[in-house]
Formats: sequence, structure tokens, C-alpha cells
Amino acid sequence: LLNKADITPSAATPFYSESADTAGALETLLRLSDAIASSGDVKHLQRSILDVLTTIPGVADAWIGYPDADGKLRLSASAGLDFTTIFGYNGYEIDLTDPDHANGPVVRAWRMNWPYFVDDWNTDPYIAPRRDVGLKLGWQSSVVLPLRGREGPKEVLVIYGRTVGLFSTPLLKSVVLQLASGLWLAIEERKKAAALYRVQGLYQAL
Repeated sequence: LLNKADITPSAATPFYSESADTAGALETLLRLSDAIASSGDVKHLQRSILDVLTTIPGVADAWIGYPDADGKLRLSASAGLDFTTIFGYNGYEIDLTDPDHANGPVVRAWRMNWPYFVDDWNTDPYIAPRRDVGLKLGWQSSVVLPLRGREGPKEVLVIYGRTVGLFSTPLLKSVVLQLASGLWLAIEERKKAAALYRVQGLYQAL
């Protein structure tokens, strides 16, 4: 997924000089490739990726979710904040089919099938309904990354930062975009492997 050359700063590209909180993150980012390549099921993969992401200096919390048949977001995995208390039994408060939520970052990213970066939770107009809650949790920036399948987005990866503009630093922005692409491919591979294992089990039971 990631080549060391892609995440090694050079004199011409002072990636992390823009944020003191991202100093020392390069080796942590290399662990994302290891997590992608590791064995384990989909849940293990998702938890591993989120655990790595939340060790990057400046990153606060992260979660992966998917919409159910009614358009309510369901939690797949999270790290940092316990998002199970936010999603709850009936799904997250965001409804992908509700026009009232159309301008929120998650819905915008989902509908456009394109990443949405929030550089500053203090000023971004689309954050307004959740600004107070997010700021109390220490969120100053965030990025919503649709995990794309062949027919459009399948899940979303949302990462929150403790500093303004964290995900706009060139290196980190490049890494999270590559991660979003590679992560869904890895998820699909594990789902196919699990399905094949179940079929083999059925044949063995005959």
C-alpha cells in the first residue's frame, strides 16, 4: 500500500514541518502497510488500522461505519472514543437518506463518493450542527473517506484530529487517501476468503 519513498520527507517537500503534532509519525505510518498485509478477518483488519491511525500524533479518534437498508449508519469498528455510545442500538444519528443531513461531511462524502476534509471545526459551515459537541471532544479537524467498491462507496472511514489543518499536511493527506483505496481492497479480499471458507465447510459437511 505505502512505499517508504512516499512517506520519507525531503528538502523539497517539508511535509511535517507544518505541524509539531505530526513529528515522529513516519514510522507509525509504515505500520499501516503491515496492518493491511496482516492476516485475520475483516473486524481484525479494521481494528488494526484504526489502532494504528490513533497512534499518529495529532489524531484523536476514528471509526468505520456502513449504512443499513434504511440508510442509518452502523458502526463497524472504532478507536479512541467509544463510539458505541454515539451510534447506539438504533444506529448513528446520521441518516444518509435524510435531506436535513445532506450538507454534513459524512453524507457529502458518501453522496459524492469523494473524501471530505474539514480543516477547522471552528469555522467549517457544514460542521455547524455538531460543532459544539466535537469541540468539547477536542476535535479541531477531520476527514471522511468513502471506502469505494466497484459500484460506489460501501463504508466510510472518519478520522478526527486535535489540531487545525492536520489532514491537509501533504504527507498525511496523501497517506489517508492511499489508505482509503487500499483498505477496501483488503476488506473485499477478506470477505471473499471468508465466503470461500464457508462454502468449503458446507462441502465437507456433505
